[in-house]
Parts: sequence; structure tokens; C-alpha cells
Amino acid sequence: MLIVFGINGCAKPVAVEFGKVCQKENDDKYISVEGYLRTGVSVLCSSRSGTRTCGLELSDKPEGQAKISVDVEEGTGKSQMEPLPKSYAKENLKVHTQDGGMVGPQDRVRITGTAKTATDAVNSSITVCYVSADKIEKL
Repeated sequence: MLIVFGINGCAKPVAVEFGKVCQKENDDKYISVEGYLRTGVSVLCSSRSGTRTCGLELSDKPEGQAKISVDVEEGTGKSQMEPLPKSYAKENLKVHTQDGGMVGPQDRVRITGTAKTATDAVNSSITVCYVSADKIEKL
């Protein structure tokens, strides 16, 4: 019998404090981080290998200024976000959790996924990062 797991199917995530996610030592690490998902000024979605993902923001507080980019798969399944209308408000964000529930911008969540960091191309003193979400849980 052959059993195949996803790339992080058996990996245990490392819990990382919100303010430390974008440190270079977290590049390519499977992590979990807590905060509030929201739409930014714009939401960029892209398709790759038949999967459509959209970039959301994770903030440390419901209306917090600090933010981390989070790529979330679009759809109606577990840990996916429903497609946004062309013209949207923050209330239009509907995210399905790993257990089948729903969360919006007012709900604290735990994001589990792979962190990616890079040095900003314009200002090398700035590190940019995002987390590719595998699992979204309501706290």
C-alpha cells in the first residue's frame, strides 16, 4: 500500500510570534501564526497549476497597522476563501476554516503554512514575507 502525504502532511508547525514571522530564519519554515484576516486596499489573485490563490492580510489586531501577507486558496472547501465580488467591502470576506466553520475579519485565527521571506528589491534593509496557508483555524 502506498500512502502519499502533501509536502507538509506530517510536519508539525513551529509557532511563531506575529512580529517575528518575517525574520529570515523563518524562510521556508512550516509555521503557525495568529491574528485577524482581512482584505487590503486590493486583493491580488493568481492561478498556478489549476489552483487560484489570493493575497490577504493578517494583522495582529482587528484594525491593527502591522500586517503579514497570507496566500489563501480560493474556493468553498476547508481553509479556503470564497471569491470576492469585483467591488467588495471587508464584510464580503468569507473564509472557511479547517473544521468547516466560517470566519470573517472580526475573528481571531491561526494560520498554518510555509513562510517565505525575501529582501525588498528597492530597499535592501527591508524584508518582505508571506505565508502560504495550508490550514486556517478559528481561535
